[in-house]
Amino acid sequence: MNKPLWAALLVAGISSLTAIADEPVSRVPVPPPGDPKAYEPVPAHKPLPPEGFIPGQQPPAPPPEPGPAAAVPGGVAPNPSIRNEDAFLQSYDKRRSPRIMVWVNRSILGDPLPKDGLEELIRVEEKQAATGAVNVSSDKSVTGSSNTAVASGGYGGASTGTQTVNVDKADKTSFNSGGPAEYTKTTSVKVAPDKYDAIGATPQDYDLIEASVVKYFDNSGKVMIRDSEAARGKLDREKILRIENGDPAASRLLSTELQQDVLIRITAKPTHHAQYGDAVRLIAKATSTTDARILGTAFVDMPLPLSKTNVNIFTRYLSEELMGEMAKKWLAPAEYDPIEIRIYKVAAVDDGLKIRKWIQQIKGVSKVNTISSTGSSVTAYSAFGAAYSGAPEDLYADLKDAIGASQGLKAVDLTNNTISLEMTGPLNLVTTTRATEVKTTTETKTTETKTVEPINPANPQ
Repeated sequence: MNKPLWAALLVAGISSLTAIADEPVSRVPVPPPGDPKAYEPVPAHKPLPPEGFIPGQQPPAPPPEPGPAAAVPGGVAPNPSIRNEDAFLQSYDKRRSPRIMVWVNRSILGDPLPKDGLEELIRVEEKQAATGAVNVSSDKSVTGSSNTAVASGGYGGASTGTQTVNVDKADKTSFNSGGPAEYTKTTSVKVAPDKYDAIGATPQDYDLIEASVVKYFDNSGKVMIRDSEAARGKLDREKILRIENGDPAASRLLSTELQQDVLIRITAKPTHHAQYGDAVRLIAKATSTTDARILGTAFVDMPLPLSKTNVNIFTRYLSEELMGEMAKKWLAPAEYDPIEIRIYKVAAVDDGLKIRKWIQQIKGVSKVNTISSTGSSVTAYSAFGAAYSGAPEDLYADLKDAIGASQGLKAVDLTNNTISLEMTGPLNLVTTTRATEVKTTTETKTTETKTVEPINPANPQ
């Protein structure tokens, strides 16, 4: 390229850039954050956090869902179904409408402590001893207020703050002994009855969580929900705290004393480890009270404040998850949802295993698994899981028909999906085996063999 041409191109390029630079640049307005069309939302797993949630601000209420226009008899409009509810109702009916109880801890933080311990802020214990005669008197009065460090926490986290304690009291005590003695003096300062916990919640807030879960499970009006207040009124505080903290032996009380089939236990504990800071960690577990089978689990961190809107949103998610888990198990084939058969007071483990083999021959039973079998020199116990096509009471009736007499085997408990049988006398279990032999294309021979298995009860002591 010669020099004049190169220079001409350079001059033309500079002229073009100068012309562009001289043109005015228009400003582009930046839309405000509140403009819904300005920014595309980032998909997030529901309900953490709910759509439009901003930490420290009230989340928006969920939009109302359209429900059926027709009203039920009496003029009451039915509630719209929530997620997984229809499948849950189908499985609930198949399970013969078990009785359900929802239980949420009411004590501050749900700690496994006596009531006095839950309310106590300060405890000072002073112990003194004397080697000879002693005469001690104390006359102390305290007036004023003080700020005391208070540590609090649960499974979800812990925090330390200050509590203002107002004290106005006179304390007069005396102690006398003519010889060596040891005496102890204990001073405690307790929290006011309306004391808030580490996140500013009271037992009434946890009561609201329970009421909301009950409302979702009873959304259709077709589920048998029992009031937990009936259990709280019948059980002492030690048993209540044991249930709140997951003691399976205490949960069994709900089955024996209140005839509950399913316990939905929800622990509501403050936590500082949620993605948006302070929150309430909700962990829910649905358990069969007869065989301790876990029917469903769900968990979620509910942001503060504990407003009605927040409780509605997050307990709905919890209820939907539990309904889905419970429906999945209750709608499973019989092999994966077996009937538990417990045999009590047989003479030996071998007798229990003979009953297992005999149960396999009952019509409608496709499989029997041994859950446990144990015994001593006096008695034995066996538990089996039977895959049966009908209800437990139908299986028991079939067992009676197969035995041919009502003496010797007695049903002591038919609860939920469990049959408890007790040996009351000697039995002869007859097992029939049929074999077909094909001799020619037109001739077959069927032989029938009956085996009699004597079953002995445990020896009475």
